[in-house]
Amino acid sequence: MTKTVAPAPGLGLLAGCGGAAPDPITITNERDRFFDWLEENGLLDNHFYIVSGDRHWQYHSIHPRGFEEFSTGALVDANARLGRAPGDPGSNDPEGLIVQPFSSPEPTGGFLEVTVTPGDAPTAAFRWFDEHGVPTYETVRTAG
Repeated sequence: MTKTVAPAPGLGLLAGCGGAAPDPITITNERDRFFDWLEENGLLDNHFYIVSGDRHWQYHSIHPRGFEEFSTGALVDANARLGRAPGDPGSNDPEGLIVQPFSSPEPTGGFLEVTVTPGDAPTAAFRWFDEHGVPTYETVRTAG
């Protein structure tokens, strides 16, 4: 089971925060080149997960190629906002190809806890909490 902590999102749908948001063409090109490299090096279908902290909302996204990204979101409510949904014409996924099992239903701060449990069938549990420590979403991935 492999994971990376990324300084910028690869799957997080761009929300267009004024001049701060990267160009959608640039970010999708960089993402696709990174995914090509991951695939060429045998990391597709090998339990590789991306954790990103450069978003203002919590989400779990799955690219059509199978790569999954988990965003920590903002730490406090004051910095939180809603993200874009797949298929939103203002996002970097206007065709709605990215599957998003979870996106914060309201702007909320909080954190993402990742627990990796070794063994014959290792697991990675991804749990989101709001600003007050209340669980909001959980998914578990099992290798093997």
